[in-house]
Amino acid sequence: MNGSTAGPTSFAATGARENRVTETITVQAGSGSSTVRLVATGSDGPPNTDYLEPPSGKA
Repeated sequence: MNGSTAGPTSFAATGARENRVTETITVQAGSGSSTVRLVATGSDGPPNTDYLEPPSGKA
């Protein structure tokens, strides 16, 4: 978030595209606009991310 690292996060395999899973990662954001970047650090590539959802009332 904004150049900081939230730390490594593991995403569990779901076994099939139709199986969905929700992961929660908490980061601190300052006031104003923020930039979120997801980066794969392993050879399997990034997780299949359909959307990012900020907490209610925070977007």
